[in-house]
Amino acid sequence: MVLTATKNEGKRFVKSLFIMKIRKILYLTLWFASTILSGQNLEKSEVKEVIQQVADRIIEETSYRFINSEDGSVYTNLENVPPDWDVEVESYINDWRYENGVTYIGLREVSNLLGTDKYSNYVNKNFDWVFNNGHLDYFKKIYEAIQIGILTDTKNGESVPAERLVGRVSYHGMFRLDRLDDCGSLGAVLIDNYEEYNSKVYRDYIERAAVYTTNEEHRLLNGTFCRLWPRVNTVWADDLYMSVPFLAKYAQLTNDADILNDAVNQVIQFDNLLWNEKTGLYYHCYFDDTGENGVAHWGRSNGWMLVAQAMLLDILPEDHPKRPDLLKILKKQIKGLVSYQDEQGLWHQLLDKPDSYPETSCTAMFVYGITKAVNEGWIDTDYMQVAEFGWEGLRSMMTTLYDLKNVCVGTGINPSLTYYYNRPTSTNGPHALGALLLAGCEIYKSSKLK
Repeated sequence: MVLTATKNEGKRFVKSLFIMKIRKILYLTLWFASTILSGQNLEKSEVKEVIQQVADRIIEETSYRFINSEDGSVYTNLENVPPDWDVEVESYINDWRYENGVTYIGLREVSNLLGTDKYSNYVNKNFDWVFNNGHLDYFKKIYEAIQIGILTDTKNGESVPAERLVGRVSYHGMFRLDRLDDCGSLGAVLIDNYEEYNSKVYRDYIERAAVYTTNEEHRLLNGTFCRLWPRVNTVWADDLYMSVPFLAKYAQLTNDADILNDAVNQVIQFDNLLWNEKTGLYYHCYFDDTGENGVAHWGRSNGWMLVAQAMLLDILPEDHPKRPDLLKILKKQIKGLVSYQDEQGLWHQLLDKPDSYPETSCTAMFVYGITKAVNEGWIDTDYMQVAEFGWEGLRSMMTTLYDLKNVCVGTGINPSLTYYYNRPTSTNGPHALGALLLAGCEIYKSSKLK
């Protein structure tokens, strides 16, 4: 019995040593892989290359022309072209769309980072082309003709609603101005351009956007921005970005403390309505009529929330009484996001659904927000590795020509998770390029890079 026990104990001892050895090998392997994949192996030259390649391609692919989508006719000006809703701006980035506002901010940041006017001059060239090229009147006449029913269209014998026709008109957001999408994102970067170039037409639009945002946009009774659709008084997480950076920059421009406080309160109120304590994520929306949230923890809507907070904190005075509250909200969101990063460093279309596809616009937004928070000292430096893995994840989703894949297309509110699962993706989608540039700039600034 003693001999048998000794043999058994010896076997267990040998097995224990084997397991310990295997664990040590696994630990060293994981540690080595972590070291290789983390920012300890990132180099400034590589990050700079990505930033420049993406920014340069945006410039190279921009044309300052118009095209008839029906017959393919191309125009350099619209002076003698009859009104036609099939005529549109050829380059998407020259249209008045909120996605372009983020891209312009990213390009301006690239100029600041690299000490060159190349990219900021491009942004101003685009704004100058929009406001001073004389074609706004052409599209405004088409927009107004559709609104009063002079221009109509039919599909399969059924009249196409004016709202859908309007969406085909270039610059319709500038003329419509009935939602934050129409002015907030582009208005924020236009303030930067105005401060640099002092253009009267820029300032006129900024003031128009400020009147709408502060006095005319729909709000809940407590002042939270909301939309009238898909149901009355729906709060969209996206709208934190569509409002707060503009409010903060306009408050800074005009030295208006009340507007700055409005921006601060929006962050606090959106957090109160959209935060899910159980998951550590934000819902895409909140319905005020029922007091309920939507079904989805959509990636990009959480990204809009983080980017808006980072941009506000960058402007907010250090002694603002509610700054500690905002920092607490920012840290809370970042800590929640960390749990949902996948093995490639990416976040997914539905953040809490790993079977949904890895999505690059939200990943870029999270990398930007986390790296910004570390660089500014808002959160512990340990979180930098999360951002570094995220950057490596973004790189894994880029082709050898620096084309970024898996960008979710524009997405509205929907009561079905299937809708979010099945949203199409694009390559170099405009919702991701600005966020990618911002993320790259912050990664480049990191003290960990060689």
